[in-house]
Amino acid sequence: MEKHSIDRQLDKLHEFFVSAAITESRLPGSKRLNNITYWPDIKPDWLSYASESTKVRILATSEQIDDYYQAIKWSEKIELSERKLIWAVAFSARFSNRGAKWTKLGRMLNMDRRSVKKKYYQALTSLLLVLYE
Repeated sequence: MEKHSIDRQLDKLHEFFVSAAITESRLPGSKRLNNITYWPDIKPDWLSYASESTKVRILATSEQIDDYYQAIKWSEKIELSERKLIWAVAFSARFSNRGAKWTKLGRMLNMDRRSVKKKYYQALTSLLLVLYE
């Protein structure tokens, strides 16, 4: 393979794990809190319920959930330390336009940010090699 082809595939793999991290944040929590509710009075117009304090939560689609499970299956094929690093970078970059927070990740791992980035791309490369076997 050419170097540019590998770089493109690594970028696609990075984006795949970032989208999987976004999907996980859209899934409901694992614990259900039981609330005691009652039936409120029903207002005649459905627009009567809208207020500025209403929060709309965007849920994950079935395709996003399938991709999320695929990312989990793929990450099981590599070592635990590489898996943790890939998911840590994905969660760090999930809602950021600037990408992963390499300095913060470096502090968490007691490493230099450049070393973290290098190890991350090594982990992605090893995953890519495992996927092409």
